[in-house]
Amino acid sequence: MPARKPTRLQELRTAIDRATAEGNDALAAELSQVRHAVRTKADPLALVPLLEASTSYITKAFVAEVLGAAGDVRVLKPLMRAAAHPANVRHTSWFLLACARYDCSAHLAFFVRFLLTRAEADEGMLSAMEVIEAMKGPFAPAAVKRAIVQLLRPTHPLLAGDTQAELFRVQAAYALLDTYFGQVDHDWKNDV
Repeated sequence: MPARKPTRLQELRTAIDRATAEGNDALAAELSQVRHAVRTKADPLALVPLLEASTSYITKAFVAEVLGAAGDVRVLKPLMRAAAHPANVRHTSWFLLACARYDCSAHLAFFVRFLLTRAEADEGMLSAMEVIEAMKGPFAPAAVKRAIVQLLRPTHPLLAGDTQAELFRVQAAYALLDTYFGQVDHDWKNDV
């Protein structure tokens, strides 16, 4: 029988024990704060200062996961700020994957801009594309058309031979087209 995958609380406990064993008391304290918030089902926004102040990517990853699972749309703006922060450039996928658990249709412009400003295809770009694919709409016609045009005609040059980045942009545009056409079809059927 295969071993059961550890739960997030167990992984968090393991990370706390490891930080303590290594003498990293600051990390252990941050992770303990996250664990306490999860166990007491505290307001998820209470973890936002930790997300913004922590220099540990281990802490930020756990906080992003907790915020993603919170089911509270108020966490979207802090997650988007963290994803856009230059200090987190190599770890943006954690924040964006947490955003993907919500309908981010109201924040379409942010995710399109995020996709367009990435210099190369990476996990962050893939995650932003996944957030766009998960959007349910409805979209304002002018906003979605502008986003599609921006994705299909980016103003920032791609690195030579970076077809993966182009694929992510085209896939995001396709997802928006699909959602928007579904919206128009639904509106048309309800008008008749």
